[in-house]
Amino acid sequence: MSTRTLTDAEPVAPPTAAAVVPPTTTPVAPPSSPQQQDQQQDQQQAAAGDERRRRRRGPWAWLADAVLSTHPRIRPRAGMSLLVSLLYLCWSAAEAYCAAVGLMDAQAARLMIAVNAVGAVAFWPFIRSG
Repeated sequence: MSTRTLTDAEPVAPPTAAAVVPPTTTPVAPPSSPQQQDQQQDQQQAAAGDERRRRRRGPWAWLADAVLSTHPRIRPRAGMSLLVSLLYLCWSAAEAYCAAVGLMDAQAARLMIAVNAVGAVAFWPFIRSG
């Protein structure tokens, strides 16, 4: 039994052009500007969001899309603005209770409830519009 060493090995020829396998996918050049990168990222997220929405079941999915948007960047922001609106309404209820039991002046409570009502309804359309 003979063993071959590296010096005994025959030289290996470099691969020819015919032997090189072409790549199966064409590499995509990166976008040239940050705006194009944002647009490409938005498109990828929107495609992923569309797939998630197709898998989601339930009779209320259309309502969530109508209220929160289907855009991947606006949807979480709109949800947070609705959470803030809920907090405004909770503070309004607390102020109304304090005015009812006499811990707060009724006129001041009405003023604060009006301010909270404006805050509760003003931010969601602003965020939702994009």
